Amino acid sequence: MASAGMDRQIHIWDLSPDQIDEENVIHPHTVGHPLTNHKNSIQHLKWGSSESNNLYSCGAINGNNKRGELFQWDLYEFTRTRQYMGHKAVINSIDFKND
Repeated sequence: MASAGMDRQIHIWDLSPDQIDEENVIHPHTVGHPLTNHKNSIQHLKWGSSESNNLYSCGAINGNNKRGELFQWDLYEFTRTRQYMGHKAVINSIDFKND
């Protein structure tokens, strides 16, 4: 599982069955280190294809939404591998066409 938000960080969580206690509450721990580089809050996450190790994230570069940012992350190395430019305002979501 991945989570992101106002702190401008992405966390990858281990949801293994051994993380569930007797009251059926999950106590996950993070995998790797937080992914950072966003300049403002992160609006949306999208997993790459099941064959890839990529995660995509989007948001805005600054608080007044002057430019959006879209990043591609490598989850084997926990590094940002690509930045996509072009939006002139906050990016709220990401999706891919299935071929």
